[in-house]
Amino acid sequence: MKNNHHELFVRRLAGMSILIAAMLPCLIYVTLSLATIGRDMDHNAAVQARAITKLVTYNPDAWMYATERLIDTVAELRNPEYQVSLVDTSGKQLCKIGFVDSSLFIIERHATFYNYGTEAGTVVVSTSLFPVAWRSLLLMLTGLLLGFSIWKWIKRDIFIQQDLSRAQLEKSLSDLRDSEALFNMLADNTSSLIWMAGLDKRCYWLNKVGQDFSGRRSDQENGNGCAEGVHPDDLQRRFDTYVTSFDKRIEFTMEYRLRRRDGEYRWLVDHGVPRFNDHGVFIGYIGTCIDITDRKEAEIQLHLTQFAMEHASFEVYWISKDAKICYVNQQACKTLGYSKEELENMSIPDISPQLSMAIWNAHWESLKFDKSQFIETQHRCKNGVIFPVEISANYVSFGGHEYNVAYSRDISERKKTEAQIHMLAFYDVLTKLPNRRLLQDRLAQALAAGKRSECYGALMFLDMDHFKPLNDQYGHTTGDLLLVEVAHRLTGCVREMDTVARFGGDEFVVMLSELAVDKEASFQQARNVAEKILSSLSMPYLLTVQRSDGHEESITHLCTSSIGVSLFAGNQEDQNEIMVRADEAMYLTKEKGRNGISFNI
Repeated sequence: MKNNHHELFVRRLAGMSILIAAMLPCLIYVTLSLATIGRDMDHNAAVQARAITKLVTYNPDAWMYATERLIDTVAELRNPEYQVSLVDTSGKQLCKIGFVDSSLFIIERHATFYNYGTEAGTVVVSTSLFPVAWRSLLLMLTGLLLGFSIWKWIKRDIFIQQDLSRAQLEKSLSDLRDSEALFNMLADNTSSLIWMAGLDKRCYWLNKVGQDFSGRRSDQENGNGCAEGVHPDDLQRRFDTYVTSFDKRIEFTMEYRLRRRDGEYRWLVDHGVPRFNDHGVFIGYIGTCIDITDRKEAEIQLHLTQFAMEHASFEVYWISKDAKICYVNQQACKTLGYSKEELENMSIPDISPQLSMAIWNAHWESLKFDKSQFIETQHRCKNGVIFPVEISANYVSFGGHEYNVAYSRDISERKKTEAQIHMLAFYDVLTKLPNRRLLQDRLAQALAAGKRSECYGALMFLDMDHFKPLNDQYGHTTGDLLLVEVAHRLTGCVREMDTVARFGGDEFVVMLSELAVDKEASFQQARNVAEKILSSLSMPYLLTVQRSDGHEESITHLCTSSIGVSLFAGNQEDQNEIMVRADEAMYLTKEKGRNGISFNI
C-alpha cells in the first residue's frame, strides 16, 4: 500500500510537469508578441506623423507622389505584418499598401484615389494582429489540448490507482480480518495463556485459555486484573521485571505462581516480547504463559534425588554399555580415593579387578534381560587395597542411551561378621576346627561322593586319656592349650580333603573320604592313618602356664588317646549309624586300657 501511494504521487507530479511544460511556451510567445506590438505601435505613431506632414507639404495633386510616400512609409516600418492606408477626410479608404510575399504592393486601390483632388488626406497605419493572435491562439489551443489529454490520462490513472488502492485496501482489511480470526482461533485453542498489553502497560486482551485458567471474564482481567491472582511472595518480583523490561523495550522471561480458578497456585513461565508496527513504532507487548508446575515438581524431585545420591552412604555409578563410568557420587570418590574427574574418565575394569571386559559384556547382556541384579565382587582403591562390595545393578534406557545404574556398598564389615557367624555356627571357637554341625554336613557330602565313586570312607572317634587331671592341676586355660595342640597335630596327620572336627570336650573326630574301592584296602589305609595319629598324640606336650604370681611357667605333659574306627560306603548306613559304630569302637579301646585303636566295621 505504501509503494502504491508513492507511485501515484510520482505519476501526478509527472503529469503536472508535462502540462506546465506544454503551456509555458505559449505564454512566453504571447507575452513577447504583445510587447513587440506595443513597441511598434509607438514607432508607427511617429512614422504616421511624418507621412501626414509630407502629404500636406507637397502637392496633393500628384497622386503618384502620394503613393510613393505610402510605399516609403511601409518600408520604413520594416514589418511585414503592418499595412498603411490613405483615407480621405470622410474616412473613405483610398489606397492600402503592404507586404505580399516579402515585396511591397498596392493591396487595395479605389478610383477616387486617382481623382484625388486638392483636399488633403490622412495616412492611417494599421497593425494586423492576426498572425500573432492566430499563432498564439493555435499554440494555446495546442497546449490546452495537450494539457487536457495529459490531465485526462492523469485523472484516469488517478481513478485507476484509487480503484486499485480501494481494492487493495478492501483485500488488506479482509486479510486482516482473516488473520485476526485465525489468530483468535489459534490463541483460544492453544495450551498457553496469551496476553497483550498497550502503551500504558496494562493488559487489554487475554485469550480464552487465560480466562478459563483464572475463572474470570476478559474485562475482569484487563488492566491490572491479571495481577490479582499472583502469589504474594512473587508479586513484587513480577512487577519489577515487567516494568523494567517494558521501559527498556526488551524481551523478558520470568517465573511466578498464579492462582487457578480452584484456588491452587500453579507455577507459570511468562515470556513477553515487545511489539512494533510497520514504521518501527513501539505499540505494546505480547506474551505467553505456560504452566510448568509439573516440571517444577519434577525439578524439586530431581534436586532431592541428586542431593540424596550425593549424600548417600553407598556408592552410585552410572555406567555405559562399553563399561565407561559416566557419573559417580561423592561416596564413591571417598571410598575409592579418586577425584570425581578421575573416576569419570575410568572404566569398570579399572576399579574392579574381577570384572574384565569379557565378563562385563556377559554381565551387560544378562542385566539387559533381567533388568535388575544383585552381585558381589571386589573394588580396588587408588592405594591398591581391595575390598568386597555388594552391587545392585539396574538396566536403564532413555533418550536412546543405555546405562547400568549401580549402587555399591562396602561389605567388608559384613563379610567379617558373616565369617564370625559362620565360625560360631560351624567351627569350634577354641581350636578353629569344624564343629559337630559342620562334621555332619561333611559326612553327608562324603556319603554322596562315595555313592558316586563307590569308594569307602572311615570315621574315627578320639578321646584324650588323662586329660582331666591336667585341668584340675593347672586350670582350664592350660587344658585349652593342650586341646589346641592336639588339633594342630591331628590336622598334620591327614590329607587336606579329610576333615578333623572337635566333637566336644576332649573328643575329636577324623573323617577320611575317598579311600579305596576295595574294603580291605580301605581298612588298611584307615589303620595306617589311625596309627600315625596315635603316635603323634602320644608325643610330649610343652605347655606354657600362667602362675598365680603372674609369672609364666613351662611344663611338659604326656597324654595319649583312645581311637575307635568304622568304615562306611555310600550305599550303606546313614551317618548316625556310622558315628555310633565309631563311638562304640572308641569305648572298646578305653576298656582295653586306652592308648590304642579299635575297629567296628
